Amino acid sequence: MNIDVLTVQDLALIKEVIIKELMDSYAKSKKGKTWLRSEEAAEYLKCTLASLKHLRLTGQIPYTKIGNRCFYSVEDIEALLEKNKMNDGNKREESQGDSQSPNGNT
Repeated sequence: MNIDVLTVQDLALIKEVIIKELMDSYAKSKKGKTWLRSEEAAEYLKCTLASLKHLRLTGQIPYTKIGNRCFYSVEDIEALLEKNKMNDGNKREESQGDSQSPNGNT
């Protein structure tokens, strides 16, 4: 009788493949959609509605309001993600070359 054994590395690889396929599937489902309701935008960002509201109220993400509903552009959400992208040193990529101190002095 032949027995196959799965290693931790095998399971990690399977996990990566499943996550990638799920993310690709999710991206395809949202493709072509340019505006998202609050619930969809929070799901897209993987955050709570309260976090999305904080981003909105602090002016970090633009939105359009129609009646009592807020709508967010997928393009604006992706721009926010790109703007806040971190490199390996946990610093924002855009500030990588900055030599200013936090108080504005050089």
